[in-house]
Amino acid sequence: MTEHKDSGEQGNKSTGNHNDGNSKKDGDGISIPSEILESIPKEDRPKVIREMSTTIASFMGRLPNPNPLAAKINESHIDKILDNVENDDKRQAEAAKSTRRYIFAGFCVILAVALALVIFLSLNQQTGILVDLIIALFSFAGGFGVGKYFQHK
Repeated sequence: MTEHKDSGEQGNKSTGNHNDGNSKKDGDGISIPSEILESIPKEDRPKVIREMSTTIASFMGRLPNPNPLAAKINESHIDKILDNVENDDKRQAEAAKSTRRYIFAGFCVILAVALALVIFLSLNQQTGILVDLIIALFSFAGGFGVGKYFQHK
């Protein structure tokens, strides 16, 4: 293919916006510069012209929607789609609610075990172990909080 020094000129010629008399038009009125047309083998020219016409026409919005189902969708289909979306939203909300309940239950169990351990150790006068346990619990909670902070950031 031949190179153009001015890329703006090439863009104008290839889209048919610039007609200098050296271009040929196909059946859709799209002009192709003769130097580009001559650089394409003769047996490939109809295919290239057809592809260029289709591409340009699709950019201009002249082609209908290529999806054959889109033309067949009616109000009942849209209602079904909206009902399915609504049901899916309800299922997701229920799943999120269930997950929150399990997390809260787990937190309550851990808190109850920790509280029972603290009460047991304080009643048995084992303050050394109690202090180490409290430090470990606060370290775990702090590390968990920092991890959640960076996860959401």
